[in-house]
Amino acid sequence: MTDNLERRFFIGKIVDQKHFSNDQPLVEVAGIWYRYQIMDDLNYDSHAQYEVVDNAGNTLYLKQLK
Repeated sequence: MTDNLERRFFIGKIVDQKHFSNDQPLVEVAGIWYRYQIMDDLNYDSHAQYEVVDNAGNTLYLKQLK
């Protein structure tokens, strides 16, 4: 597995509704906008918080926190 900026600094970060774009499927982490995929095939819930659990290129994989 390669080590990159996203893995070193973003894995484990928590994001909530203020980090998501209202008009595009993007999430902002540390001032940078990324495409995202929510794990377990869940849809985005504006009332939930998400943890960054992985990345591939410029896509972050998020897991909804319970």
